[in-house]
Amino acid sequence: MKKNEEYIVTCIDDTDLNSGVVKIDDMVVFVPNLLIGEKAKIKIVKVNKKYAFGIITQLLEPSINRQELTCEVAKTCGGCQLQHMKYAYQLDYKYKHVNSKTNHLILLLNFILFVFIVVPHMSQVFSYVSLISLILPKLNLSSKQFHFVSK
Repeated sequence: MKKNEEYIVTCIDDTDLNSGVVKIDDMVVFVPNLLIGEKAKIKIVKVNKKYAFGIITQLLEPSINRQELTCEVAKTCGGCQLQHMKYAYQLDYKYKHVNSKTNHLILLLNFILFVFIVVPHMSQVFSYVSLISLILPKLNLSSKQFHFVSK
């Protein structure tokens, strides 16, 4: 893969930075504003060792979730980054990426609590152990449990 080459691709995923993800010969290519399921002709603008960046030169099969831009300066100003998505799809997109980040945050909290609270007290076998469950039903996360040892 080289800079300025053109490919016809189908978007298989998206990122939280509003780029579609496509694969060309096992190389991941990030394409801004490309929605999942869309088929487009893209031009490669930057190539790294394991991934590349491309831009849409022609949208061949637009998604049913795409809409026309209503703001005249949306492409240049950057304030309307999701305006090419229908509103319902924007909500799903935001929910998906916030939920993903929240799951990572809870895993990080689990690690921090274990290392700094549980591990130092593991030698105290007969200490009182209390259990705290963090339940976030609106984010569709499973219950996360934290153990605290009191002195």
